Amino acid sequence: MKDKMITNQDSEMGCTPQDSDIKLSLKKSENLETLTVVSCANEKFSCGLVMSMVSALAHSSGEFFYELIVLDGGLSEATRMSLNLKLQDVSNRIGTPFSLKFISPSKESIDKLPKRVGSWMTYARFLLAEILPQKAVIYLDSDILCFRGIEEFYTSWDNVAPIVASRDPKQTIDKDWPDEANEAPKGVMYFNAGLILLNLDWMRCNLPLAKVEELVAKFGMDRLKFHDQTILNYMSHGKVIEVARENNWVLATEYAMQVIDNWQSVNIHYVGRVKPWLRQKTEARRFIPEVLYFQASKVYCIDGVKERVLDEQDLKVVRNKARFYKWLKPTRARTYQSVLKSLSRQVELESKLTSDVFYRR
Repeated sequence: MKDKMITNQDSEMGCTPQDSDIKLSLKKSENLETLTVVSCANEKFSCGLVMSMVSALAHSSGEFFYELIVLDGGLSEATRMSLNLKLQDVSNRIGTPFSLKFISPSKESIDKLPKRVGSWMTYARFLLAEILPQKAVIYLDSDILCFRGIEEFYTSWDNVAPIVASRDPKQTIDKDWPDEANEAPKGVMYFNAGLILLNLDWMRCNLPLAKVEELVAKFGMDRLKFHDQTILNYMSHGKVIEVARENNWVLATEYAMQVIDNWQSVNIHYVGRVKPWLRQKTEARRFIPEVLYFQASKVYCIDGVKERVLDEQDLKVVRNKARFYKWLKPTRARTYQSVLKSLSRQVELESKLTSDVFYRR
C-alpha cells in the first residue's frame, strides 16, 4: 500500500505557506479534535472529488482539524496538486486546518474486493477498516456539493452505532432487501450511503472483507441492487442513527425540485450515472442543482465543469406531461409543474450566488 501525506503545514505539491501561517495552523491543530473524512476516486471522478472535499472544508465550523484521506484509484499528479492547492485556499480563507493523504491500496487488498463492471472502486469503502486505524470516519462520495457541512454526522454519533446516515428517498429497507429467505423488517429506515459516518471498529467485528465476500457469494450481484449500499443497510439495519435529510440531499425527482428553496442548508448529492462534469446538457428537473454546481466550480476555480445548457427536448416533455396529467392525475401533474416553476426562478437564484454563499457563514 502506497500513501503520500500532504498537510497545510508543509510545502509539498507546490504549497509554500508563510512561517507565521505554519505556526498558527500548528497551534490550532493541537487544540482541535480531529475529524477524519475519506473519499474514493479515479481520474474520471477527479472533478467531483475536488468539489466534494473543497466544499466540505469550506463549510466547516472551525471546531475540528480535518484529516482528509483519498483512496486513490488512479489520480494524476496534476489532480493531487490541484486538490491540495484548492484546499489550502479554503483553509487560508476560513481558518480550518487540514491534512491530506492519498492512499493507493495494494493489489492484494484490491483482489479481495468484489468487482463491478471490472472495477473495485464501488466496494472500496470496505477496505477502510483494514487499512485505517481510526475508530470512525466520515465517508464522502465524490459527487456532492456541500452547503450545510458534514460535521453533524460526527456530532450526532454516540460512539456505538455502526452508522450515522440520512434516509434515502426509498425510505424503508424493504425496498432494497437482498435476502429472499427472510422477510425484510417492517418500517426500518433505509439510508443513502453516499455521505455517512462509518464506525470502523464495528466494521472490523461485523463486516470485514471476508464477510463482504460471503454476502456477495450468498446473494449474488443481481440481488445487491445498490452494491455496497445494499450490504451496509442489510448488516446495520435497526442500529443506525438517522440525521436530517438536509445532510445528504439526494437528487431524486422530488428532492431535485425542492433545491430551489433549500439549497443554502443542504448537501446536494448528484446521484445517477451522468455527473455534472461529464455533460453540459441537463434535463429539466436537475437544471437548478446543476446551475449551483457550475457556479460553485467557478468560485472554487475547479476546471472541467461547463456552463449548463437546458435540454430543450426534455423540457418539451415536461411541459406536455404537466398539461396531460392536469385532469387525469393532478398529483403527478404537480410534479411537472413544480419543475417548470423552479426553472422560472433561475434568474432569482443566480442573483444570490455571490462567492460568500460558498463558504461558511
